[in-house]
Amino acid sequence: MGLLGMPVLLLAGSIVGGCGLMHTPEPTLAPTSPPTLAVRIDTPDGPAGVARVNNSLQLLLFEDGAWHEVTFDRDRPGQTTIYLFTYGGETARMTNSFVFGNAPTGAAMIRISPEAAEGRVADGIYLVAVPSKALTPSELHWDFLRADGTAISSGSGIQG
Repeated sequence: MGLLGMPVLLLAGSIVGGCGLMHTPEPTLAPTSPPTLAVRIDTPDGPAGVARVNNSLQLLLFEDGAWHEVTFDRDRPGQTTIYLFTYGGETARMTNSFVFGNAPTGAAMIRISPEAAEGRVADGIYLVAVPSKALTPSELHWDFLRADGTAISSGSGIQG
C-alpha cells in the first residue's frame, strides 16, 4: 500500500547498455522536510518534485500540507533513465502516474504519450505527471527534445 492507503506500482528501467531494472521500494508514509528539489511541477492534486539525495532520485508529492516521499531510485547522471511510478486501480487523484529520471544531455523537454503529457527538465532530471490510472510500461512512449524541438532520443516502455 502506498501513500494515503492506495496501492502503488513502481517500475524502473534504464536506457543504458540494454539493461532494465524492476523493483518496488517501500514508500515513506510520514511527511518529510523536502530536500532541495531539482525539478518541480504543479499537478491538479498539488505540487510534485524530484530531489537528488545520496545517489538517488526521490519522487516527492505535496499533500495534506506536507511533502511526502513516495518512492526513490538510483541517480545516474550522464545516463538516460526512465522510472515509472503509478497508483494502481481507482483513486480520487487527477494525476495517477509519474515518469521521472535522468535526462539525456541537451534535453530541454520530455513528451510522454499516449496522453501527450509534457514534463519539465531541469538540472539533468525530468518529471512528468500523467492522468492514466495504472499506466503500464507497454503503454509508455517518450521523446526527449532539444530547445528547438528536435528529438534527442525516443523510445517505448522502460527497456533499454
